[in-house]
Amino acid sequence: IRRPSPGLVRVTAGALTDLASSFSHSVQVVAPGMVLMDVTGHQHIHGSFELMGRAIVDAATANGLTVRTGFAAGTELAAIAARTTGPVTVFIPGSEAGAISHLGIRAIGPSPALLAELARLKISRIGELAALPASGIGTRLGTEGVRLHRLARGIDDSRITTPVARGDR
Repeated sequence: IRRPSPGLVRVTAGALTDLASSFSHSVQVVAPGMVLMDVTGHQHIHGSFELMGRAIVDAATANGLTVRTGFAAGTELAAIAARTTGPVTVFIPGSEAGAISHLGIRAIGPSPALLAELARLKISRIGELAALPASGIGTRLGTEGVRLHRLARGIDDSRITTPVARGDR
């Protein structure tokens, strides 16, 4: 498998950032090929998050890009939605835990050490982690475990932290 040239990656990442910026004033580049957008309130422009997602996918396709979109209350759940499902996925508030419970535990990004501990506990699905009682998670799984347990239960307070400055787009 050939890796794309750094120049192609840079141009594509720039095009993706420009596309995202046309839909939101607050965009954060997470990695080449992945951006987060704060679209709070913007769904009304398009009628719904589903329709907004379709507009983003259509605009990307028209510009030679293939994208997947995920909408959720927090950025981590939105990223999971985009990575693990079809072109447009909307997690309705309150439904997030059920929407991700069937996914393998790797979908929420545990560190190798936590992944090993979860395997030792025979936890392989997000729903299995969510089913554990909250008390004692910190003692058994540390602060990362607490964060991922909350995420598995559909609780995500994450927001865009370093938006791209307008001149950098």
